[in-house]
Amino acid sequence: MDFENTLETTEVPVAEIKEPENTALGIIGALVGAILGGASIILLSQLGYIASLSGWALAFCTLKGYELLGKGISKKGVVICAVLMLITPFVADWLDWGLVLYQSAAEYGVSYLDCLMIIPEFLADGTITMGEYLKNLGMIYLFVVIGGFYTVKEAFKK
Repeated sequence: MDFENTLETTEVPVAEIKEPENTALGIIGALVGAILGGASIILLSQLGYIASLSGWALAFCTLKGYELLGKGISKKGVVICAVLMLITPFVADWLDWGLVLYQSAAEYGVSYLDCLMIIPEFLADGTITMGEYLKNLGMIYLFVVIGGFYTVKEAFKK
């Protein structure tokens, strides 16, 4: 009886061994990516553009940040990134409006924080028209959805 030949071993190439996804690190990566994407929205807007590039950059940076630090991305990771991609355009657009107001009011000693806090009043009294505000925000969301769709699609192809 030959016991040595009865056990079969299977070698798995190192490239096929996949580390489990790390959700906590993935969230940190997604947050960093969302901040970078939000910064691109503000920067391009300050340059006078509502660009599809900013929406794509937000989607790409958020998803890639999660994937890089989280060591992969699952459906759970995509949902986490999607939530960040829903919040970030609103925050970035608000910060951008604050910058616009600050640039107009800085010579009067008004702080940036004051400018951020007065946006609801300006929307209510028509200083900032609701149509203009919503159009700007809607365009950003449209570009995030377009950029996010293709970025998510590519992430799942891998």
